[in-house]
Amino acid sequence: MHNYYTLIFLSLAYLLLFKFYYIRLTNFLNLYDIPDFKRKIHYKKVSLAGGLLIFFYFFFILFFDIFYLNKINTNLLFTNNRELVTFAIFSTLYFLVGIYDDKFNLVADKKLFLYFFITCIFLTTNESLLIRNINFSFIERNIILSKFSYFFTAFAILLFINSLNMFDGINLQSGLYIVFFLIILFFKYNYSIIFLSLIIILLFFLYLNNKSQIFLGENGISFFGFFLSYFSILSYNNKIINYADEVFLIMCIPGFDLLRLSITRLISGKHPFSADKNHIHHKLLKKYGHKITILIIMILVIFPYSLFLIFNNLLLSIFFSFFLYSLIILKLSQKKI
Repeated sequence: MHNYYTLIFLSLAYLLLFKFYYIRLTNFLNLYDIPDFKRKIHYKKVSLAGGLLIFFYFFFILFFDIFYLNKINTNLLFTNNRELVTFAIFSTLYFLVGIYDDKFNLVADKKLFLYFFITCIFLTTNESLLIRNINFSFIERNIILSKFSYFFTAFAILLFINSLNMFDGINLQSGLYIVFFLIILFFKYNYSIIFLSLIIILLFFLYLNNKSQIFLGENGISFFGFFLSYFSILSYNNKIINYADEVFLIMCIPGFDLLRLSITRLISGKHPFSADKNHIHHKLLKKYGHKITILIIMILVIFPYSLFLIFNNLLLSIFFSFFLYSLIILKLSQKKI
């Protein structure tokens, strides 16, 4: 038990150090989000060190568990050292691509290619993460992917990273969504202290983010995009999550927005991953302001999953999620007469 008290003490020390020195770190790395007064809605440069906060804290917790708690929690997440090492290497690569993008503003196609390249190498070194079959709650028979496993798994990971990236638009939004996702994983993995630690550090991030002092940045979004994809697929493959549609239900609101934006941009002759102010949070923000926007979005995220927990019907919950999302988009698209 004293080891856990040590962890709490060290974590608090880490948070205090970060609070006092993150500006110096941001200046050293020149890691700022500079407003362009067009697409971006903030009016001063903001630190993009949120990903640094999360990334280094996660590995601090992980190594503390390995060397001081004898892998009590790590063994719940990784079955062997190879899985742990490959996760550490490739999550770092995603994080570094995000850092590079934050500093030099990568073109969407180049960034997508880099993510695709990293994902393909990762899947060849960690075949246990391949999605080999799809099991829906409303179909009795499994859909066997066979030789399409690599393509489908890579596509699913890239799709979620991009949808999370598009979902990261205003203060608190992506952070609260990730907290919701981590809470689900926390319960699925028997109250793992690693997920709990990330929830706590994210609450600290949200405190700073609410004051517009720090953003997750592409580095944080890339890390979490891979992290959440990894453990979602692992949960599904290990039958911790039984059905693919439960994973979809958790991810569907960012996914719905990605699909809508991609279609509307393609129709307009634009790149599907180009930046604009047509996201659901931009539409809500324009009409209702920040607080109501965050409230509506979190209701969209949490309420359908809560419905599933009550009635244990995934198809109904997904339909309800799509209905709510579509209703809000239609309402916001109506022009005043």
